Amino acid sequence: MHDIVSRPFCEHSVKRCVSGGFLQSGFYTVRSFYFAPCLALTVPSDVPCFDDTWQYSSVTGKCYRTLDGTVPWDVATTKCAEIFGNKSTANVTLLQFKNQLELHAIVNLLLTAGQMQAFWTAARRINGTMEFTWLDEPADFSYITWSNGASTGDCIDFAYKTDLVLGSISWETNVEIESRDCSLQRSIYCEHKVPECANAPGGFDPETMNFVPTSAYPRATVKAECKPGTFMQEASSPVFQGGPQVNNSLKQNEYYCTGERKSTVIEDPMTFDASFRYSGYNVTTCELLKCLLMPEQLEHVDNKPAANESERFVTRLYGENISLDCSYGFVSIRDNSSKTVVVECGQGAVQASDGVWIPEIYQACVAVTCSEAELKQMTPIHGKAVSARNYQTDKVFGPQQVNEYNFFGNVITIRCNEGFLYPDRTVEKEVECGLKEGSQTEGKYYGYSGTVLPIPSQCEATTCLYENAMVKPEHHMLSNFSIKNGTSDWKNVTKHEGLPYALQAELRFYCQDGYETVEQNAYLNMTCGNLGRWVPQLVGCIEKTQKIPSQSDGRFHGEKEEAKSAKQISSVMFILTFIFLGFILLLDLTTVGRDAKQLMRNLKLQKRRIQASRQKSRKSQQQNQSNEFEIDSNSELRNRTE
Repeated sequence: MHDIVSRPFCEHSVKRCVSGGFLQSGFYTVRSFYFAPCLALTVPSDVPCFDDTWQYSSVTGKCYRTLDGTVPWDVATTKCAEIFGNKSTANVTLLQFKNQLELHAIVNLLLTAGQMQAFWTAARRINGTMEFTWLDEPADFSYITWSNGASTGDCIDFAYKTDLVLGSISWETNVEIESRDCSLQRSIYCEHKVPECANAPGGFDPETMNFVPTSAYPRATVKAECKPGTFMQEASSPVFQGGPQVNNSLKQNEYYCTGERKSTVIEDPMTFDASFRYSGYNVTTCELLKCLLMPEQLEHVDNKPAANESERFVTRLYGENISLDCSYGFVSIRDNSSKTVVVECGQGAVQASDGVWIPEIYQACVAVTCSEAELKQMTPIHGKAVSARNYQTDKVFGPQQVNEYNFFGNVITIRCNEGFLYPDRTVEKEVECGLKEGSQTEGKYYGYSGTVLPIPSQCEATTCLYENAMVKPEHHMLSNFSIKNGTSDWKNVTKHEGLPYALQAELRFYCQDGYETVEQNAYLNMTCGNLGRWVPQLVGCIEKTQKIPSQSDGRFHGEKEEAKSAKQISSVMFILTFIFLGFILLLDLTTVGRDAKQLMRNLKLQKRRIQASRQKSRKSQQQNQSNEFEIDSNSELRNRTE
């Protein structure tokens, strides 16, 4: 809840008053205007402005006032600065707005008061070259929404207008902010800040919390929220505190800033006594955010941070950072020209209680890349890059991962399409992405596994060499042979034409009398294959041998007869069986002997126990007899004495 309080104010030039109104929750009403003598009116006790000629906004926490006339920027600045004289220590400046919320609040104030002229703002620059700054701040003027910077003036004016929305009965407000020549005449709209509420009760911690949507200005209802880098820890059951600062209409975590004037007519706004009201329940506590790091999961980093002996994780608080040095062949994900990457502990966008590393710490170091454009230029006509493999990690990249081929350490295979060959009659070439000489951050392609750069720019149609199909005397083949080269007809020839044969061309060579192929055929068919080689190779014919009789299943079946070594095998098996049984018998005898010895030992032990028991019993009887004799002797002695 934010209030804009607008009191009737005097226009001294004509001595009239204009009635405004007040704005609540973003809605405003503009009342009718009337003229009346200027009278000092009572200011509400919780409004911190000097008197009734000022307007107050709890959105901005400032008091505003329009002065008479139009003047250049320098004059307007002076008039505002001297408006109080020695009656107040408030720092009065021209109009300022630091964000969209403040701008809307100012427009609503002017709408309420019926003011639609152009006003000077407190923004200024020097000689049209420096950035605009506010008079009370050294920082650059951040609110840059004027007309595309079309003008070149060193001052900025502010105006607004209301227009009917096309096709509806609604009105819209359009703000115009433009740089102007500082000598132009504009109206004066002064402002000054007022004391804010401080020392919020209910456990508010200014180190970890702030107020939204604005600061704690008088007449503003605000909510306590955790600052970036902290998160709210929900309390199980809040306890009601009570006291004079409690306002039962407020919810937990809500505050209302109120105050009291010492005078209801004129008072120095800087003496306004602002104080908080709250729900009576302590605000939810805010915990500091932490980011965790498992050093063993860091990859491609030379200086992995170490955790304490008793802990598994390295911990950093929000805003703290870690500097990592990337390994050989790797660079910062933020800056490909740097070997060092700084990761910072930030806050998760989805879950505020989650600490996240920015950038992602486990991917902070990335592989150096070679030029993707150069790889495309290297790929020949009728060829393509088909795969890549990193021989350090054994990771393989397939045809759908072409965008990862050009990483450091990858060996890229560039292959001719089916039916094509490189001029050196190979099918594929390999290039490796390595580091450029003298650099740790730039990549360069090198030939790999015998590949010499540059790679030929074009793959040629596959052919097979006639030299690899020349008949030699040791082949035992006829000098005449047949050719089928791209046609369906065979052609009988006695020699090659001296030119390569096309893909899928066929040759048929005939064996001499008394010779046959290894497959027992009278001729050998050869085909020009995709790799530019004859399939099968020319191996010649071999001398015929007697054919082994076979049946329909293609297997040889001779006469059945007993194997010559069957008797010997039976004898060997008998001997082995006898030896096996002998071992079993010997084992049993050994076991029986051991058991017999153990039995004898047990019997002797039992005998000793029985003898010992008898001796003990005998001694007990003797002792009993001795006791009885002693008793009898004593009895006899007593009898004699009597």
